[in-house]
Amino acid sequence: MKIKGLISNVGFGAILLILLCEPVSAVDFPNFGLYRSPKPLPKTSGDMALTCAALDREITRISPYTYNYRPDFDQDPYVGTSIIAGATWSLVGYGYLAFRVAGDFMEDKRIQTAAARIESLRHLKAEKFCYEDRG
Repeated sequence: MKIKGLISNVGFGAILLILLCEPVSAVDFPNFGLYRSPKPLPKTSGDMALTCAALDREITRISPYTYNYRPDFDQDPYVGTSIIAGATWSLVGYGYLAFRVAGDFMEDKRIQTAAARIESLRHLKAEKFCYEDRG
């Protein structure tokens, strides 16, 4: 009898989590500083005025923003600590796993933003014929 109740609670929780995923994607989670992360990308305009060399420098400056600094799930010491605390102490110990998912989402969002900016700069370089030798 207890197993059926547990399964229904888990199923209800999963459905609730799925329904809440879209509003969560719009939230900007704070960075608690557990892992290193680059500073946010500055907003720039006026890319059409940049020369080919300046476009190359901008791409080089933005490239570190496409790196993932977070360890993999199985290499993260906080995950192991969370699982051990959740299994031996209290279910509250599993709370870090939700934090981990939110952090991964924000990290992916940052990487995609930087990759899109680099792609737009490369497209601009192609429009300006920077890849052709005009000598």
